[in-house]
Amino acid sequence: MLKRLWSPTGLLRQSVEFHAGLNLIVGRYSGNKEERGINGIGKSSAVRLIDYLLVSDTAERRFADAKYDFLREEKHEICLDLEVSGVSVRLRREFADGQHIFMQRGHEDEYGYRKDEAKQILGTLFFPSSEERQLPGNRYRSLMPFFIKDDLNNLKRYDPVGFLTHGGANKRELTTLNLFLLGLPNQPLIVLSEKRDRLEEKRKQREAIVQQVEKFTGKSLGELRTDLATREKEVAALEASLKDFNLLDDFKKVSSVIAELDIKISTLRQQVDRADRQVAKLRHFTSTTREIDVEDVAEQYLLVSRALGSAVKRQLDEVIAFRESLAAERLRFHGKRMRELDEARKGALGELTDLEAQRAGLLRTVEGAGATTSLREAFERFAERKVQVERVAQGVADVSDMDRQLTDLGFDVDTARRDAVQAINGVETLIRSIRELFVEIVEKAISLTTDGEREGAYLDIAAKPSGSRNQSPVSIEVHIPRADALGHARLRLVAYDLTVFFHAVDMRLPLPRFLVHDGAFHGISRRTVVRALNYIYGRSQQDTTFQYIATFNEDELAVTADEQIRDGTFDFDLNDVTVLTLGDSESEMLFRKAFA
Repeated sequence: MLKRLWSPTGLLRQSVEFHAGLNLIVGRYSGNKEERGINGIGKSSAVRLIDYLLVSDTAERRFADAKYDFLREEKHEICLDLEVSGVSVRLRREFADGQHIFMQRGHEDEYGYRKDEAKQILGTLFFPSSEERQLPGNRYRSLMPFFIKDDLNNLKRYDPVGFLTHGGANKRELTTLNLFLLGLPNQPLIVLSEKRDRLEEKRKQREAIVQQVEKFTGKSLGELRTDLATREKEVAALEASLKDFNLLDDFKKVSSVIAELDIKISTLRQQVDRADRQVAKLRHFTSTTREIDVEDVAEQYLLVSRALGSAVKRQLDEVIAFRESLAAERLRFHGKRMRELDEARKGALGELTDLEAQRAGLLRTVEGAGATTSLREAFERFAERKVQVERVAQGVADVSDMDRQLTDLGFDVDTARRDAVQAINGVETLIRSIRELFVEIVEKAISLTTDGEREGAYLDIAAKPSGSRNQSPVSIEVHIPRADALGHARLRLVAYDLTVFFHAVDMRLPLPRFLVHDGAFHGISRRTVVRALNYIYGRSQQDTTFQYIATFNEDELAVTADEQIRDGTFDFDLNDVTVLTLGDSESEMLFRKAFA
């Protein structure tokens, strides 16, 4: 759980002390709120500082904005004290140093880690894996956005399952991450994804070979398969006719050596071609080259709106950062193989150069052995045709081998899909308890006005045995009636978040024991705010192992006598659960500064 957010350099108006249960960060506005605006006093900044200390690239980019230059110029630092699995941890960051996170665990000395190292350590602390629940690679920052949602990112979220702050993950990956959070078996989905990737990559390899062979010959693969037998007969006939010549013994010996060299040269060329294809494939697979011209896209949007252009660029940067992190993981995994292929290619090229030099020398010997011009031409034509036929034959054979591998991989994918379906079907009792928790939250914490609406709200986690290989065999659906309305759309997000979080708390899953909602209740009725906070507070009286931290404007919480009759009253004193109150005068703001 979070313990304290503070600054050793006096950055904050006050340190923020968190406690178990309900923690509110409240913004109080004077005068005409619409004229003065409701942003800039620091509610969201407090949330982003927590995220920044937990190594969020998104929060880091926010604080890199020019309006926060004073953080670096004044050499400010920020600290977060927390407890993870019974271990006290202190995180410290210096805004002028964007590369390191300083960490102190228990009574150990503080140590500075690179960001990637800190993510690895925090990932191990917050998201330990088990045999059935695993994460592909280091996905610490892919999961943490579920537990800390700032206002801007939450506004862009429309699908409860899609809690990531970037668009770099597909539906299958999101399902895998959500199953992990729900304590459901996701390892079969990871295996399925890996096998699908191998199948797709093998298809690309096959297509590359087909294109190369067809480009070399100018014929389709179907034509080549038919044509190959004819070409092989022609080469055999040429070879037979050359053997029938009454050649000098020396010429025969030299010709025999040249023919052997031609075979070796052909084999080496095939090895070089294969190595080139494999290296090119791995370089493309591990490439961090930006496929999106971020600056150009942002500039186009800037012509329409400066604010929108900046937002688009940030979003594209987040996608690029996600892709680059995946590419870096792939490069670490495949780098050794690429080096081996490169060394093999260099060795083959060196040997190829030596053999071609030997062949050229032997051909000069043939010319000096009294061979006629027509005989030399016939021999050279035979050698050239033989190399061409062998190259085409190898390409056709490679395609046939690829087809066999694709068949096997297709079977593996189908098997993995079946395993994923069986794994979900095997935890139906657990899934039923998650559905029941969702219904409880809807009934007790969400203000739906009619019985029909309450009955129409559901959370469904189900296996999908049928469907294409590219579709996920597991679906997660969250439905709230009239979800197209703004308030109901956000109710769907809040209901799902609370279900996942409290299920993890109830099951004692090894996950963070805090959930931070910044602006999650904007546009939601005050009655729902009262019911939801009362529900969370009631749970905190029974279980002291979790924290719910949320930001509100004061008018979202204020309950007059008339409003109490209509919306109900809080079961707690707001002052007891408010950990930070901010105002719209500079002295009351988080940084004691006003921002434009």
